[in-house]
Amino acid sequence: MAYVVVKEEPARRLEGEQALTFLASRGIGYQQWDVSKVPAELRTFGKLDEDEQRRLLATWGDQIDRLMRSNDYKTADVLAVSDETVPNLDAVLDKFRPEHYHTEDEVRFVISGHGMFGIHQDQPDERTFEVHVGPGDLLMVPQGTWHWFDLKEDRCIQCVRLFQDMSGWTPYYRTAEMPAARP
Repeated sequence: MAYVVVKEEPARRLEGEQALTFLASRGIGYQQWDVSKVPAELRTFGKLDEDEQRRLLATWGDQIDRLMRSNDYKTADVLAVSDETVPNLDAVLDKFRPEHYHTEDEVRFVISGHGMFGIHQDQPDERTFEVHVGPGDLLMVPQGTWHWFDLKEDRCIQCVRLFQDMSGWTPYYRTAEMPAARP
């Protein structure tokens, strides 16, 4: 299950119900899905072909369909990232480490590996926090929310991504006129 680190003095780590309540109060969607039913051959940090992606997505067919219908998502795919499968991984991650937002929700369901979403909310209390995700965690960062992403120590993640429109996933970075709020 995901945990939250609230960046204040001193930093606080929230787990379980406390983390869920905190995320809900900030408008961040969270669900936990079962990953134990994923066939071993589909748990990979390598690129899956279209048939393998369809098989993997079918594991959560009803859950994905409900989420897509209720939020007008049109596309689902599977992304796998690791040092072995992505050349120049740090250069690729450098695109996601600066604070940015998207014009549609960022929805990620982690099948294996680990990641960290940093989130800065300008309102109501300018709170900055990190959501640490792992297998089974589905996180929904609402459109227009300032955030950033990085891998954890294992430097790999396999996840399902949901989109309303791929063009809505373009990152808009903070500028000099909008200084980054990251600590």
